[in-house]
Amino acid sequence: MAEAKEVYICEVCGNQVEKLIDGGGELVCCGQPMKLLDKSDPRSASPAHELVIEEIPGGYRVLVGNPNRHAMTDAHYMQWIEAWVGNRVCRKELKPGDEPVAEFMLADIAKEQNDTPRFRAYCNLHGIRYSE
Repeated sequence: MAEAKEVYICEVCGNQVEKLIDGGGELVCCGQPMKLLDKSDPRSASPAHELVIEEIPGGYRVLVGNPNRHAMTDAHYMQWIEAWVGNRVCRKELKPGDEPVAEFMLADIAKEQNDTPRFRAYCNLHGIRYSE
């Protein structure tokens, strides 16, 4: 089972980096070390950030927020939803006004690689949330 790649953010400009290979160096942006987005960040633990996973024909639908969908305003929104299974990664980037929903057609890949898809999403104010 493949693990999710680490995601870092610049706390000055907001750049985000997903580390593909760990070469041992420090990630720096705007003259400062970048911050690792920690999946145990308590800011993302509210029901507004819960990932609701639904099986659909050929894949999965991921909705953010339970029972109500996450806010998608200019000031507070989900920036992306990501799915990974085996050696495949898919991401849907979102912007204010979008629905915090993504569909990933990964059922055949999951079966082929004998793996279970996993999911995560990023809120611009509250950090990263992983599926259970």
